[in-house]
Amino acid sequence: MFVRHTLLGFLVGAMLVGPAGAAQAEASLAVDAEGFTSGDGHAVARIYAAGDDVMGEPRWTVRAEIAQGRARFEKSLPPGRYAVVVYHDRNDNDRLDHNMFGFPAEPLGSSGGFELSLTSGLPSFAKLRFDLPAAGTAIRVRVH
Repeated sequence: MFVRHTLLGFLVGAMLVGPAGAAQAEASLAVDAEGFTSGDGHAVARIYAAGDDVMGEPRWTVRAEIAQGRARFEKSLPPGRYAVVVYHDRNDNDRLDHNMFGFPAEPLGSSGGFELSLTSGLPSFAKLRFDLPAAGTAIRVRVH
């Protein structure tokens, strides 16, 4: 009796979960960043998912070398809505440095065409968002 119930539970569980090894399909995101004025340090892309605070810690961080003022980031993610912030980590300290007024002291840019200024307000997910379809996508970001 115990063996039959255990086997039945396993079979029902397998039907609910799906085939072994089945994973959610992922899409390819390519971020082409430009506007870097030197090759010092690294370019860093911070990737946020829907509902994340783009002023907080990202879900994913990708680093890239800078060549001829450009960097390319690639990441596989489930299709959905995302936001990206790219910055030039000139001193390779793994963080975006700020000046004494709280403004970024290293060049940065973001998806959605958002540019930080005195009149732009703070960045938000809604201002930076873009859709990643199942077929994948490439976006451009300009750092300033």
